[in-house]
Amino acid sequence: MEDERIRSAACIVDNKILLVRNLTKNKDTWVLPGESVEIPKENEKEESQYETISRGLKKIFPLNDFYIGQDLGCFSGLAPSGGHFINEEVYRAMVNEEPAPVHDSALDGESWESKWFSMNMIASGMEYFSETTKKVLTYLKEIGLLK
Repeated sequence: MEDERIRSAACIVDNKILLVRNLTKNKDTWVLPGESVEIPKENEKEESQYETISRGLKKIFPLNDFYIGQDLGCFSGLAPSGGHFINEEVYRAMVNEEPAPVHDSALDGESWESKWFSMNMIASGMEYFSETTKKVLTYLKEIGLLK
């Protein structure tokens, strides 16, 4: 099986980062909001980073008041569901609205919860974050985006 490609957003406001978890599956694991990269059909080009991340953020931010910015890098690890690896491209995102605390995806029939995490909250519960999310959080702390 080929590694799954994901594009996600690091939404940081007031020194807190937004994470989501799937209430239908993997309900104990928090991840960055994002989406899998759709494989283009023949003669189609791959969707842009903005298009991929926007699909995920539009579910969380009803007013679509966000901006996708700086590329923060690619992080690899075991998927929360196990069994395969993911390559997660992470981009900084600026948001100007509060996320919907619980939101449903009409596309896949799944329910998601979103929550802001401070570094204190993250430090007290690392076992609840996916492998790639842990790597991203460590990196964001190292470069001073999370304190």
